[in-house]
Amino acid sequence: MKPVYANLVQLDLAFYEIYQEGYSPLKNIKDFWSIYAIDTCKNHIAALMENSLTHVMALDMTKQSGERDFFGALPPLLIAYFMIHFQKLEINWSEISFSEPRERIQEDLDTKKRIYDFFSSISKESK
Repeated sequence: MKPVYANLVQLDLAFYEIYQEGYSPLKNIKDFWSIYAIDTCKNHIAALMENSLTHVMALDMTKQSGERDFFGALPPLLIAYFMIHFQKLEINWSEISFSEPRERIQEDLDTKKRIYDFFSSISKESK
């Protein structure tokens, strides 16, 4: 498999791992912050942002603006998650609103679950 495809598969797998037995988002958060310092995150995001925007600049200024906005939103998000866990803040998750209706999000999760189940059943049959 070409390296670029391997990276895409790894990215997709992150969205499907939520269906694995024993999946724990809290464990993923703890594991992440035990490995990466907030400054390391900032540096990696800055490098990704620069590479992406340089590539996109030659292609489409509208897309570049959208990506700049997205990359700009990532560090505050990471910092917020970091501070919630570092300061052990209590949070009422029901107060968080999403950019899409919950029904659309659930539909997407259900679709990914069916895909996960399909490939999981194939891998079990081949063992």
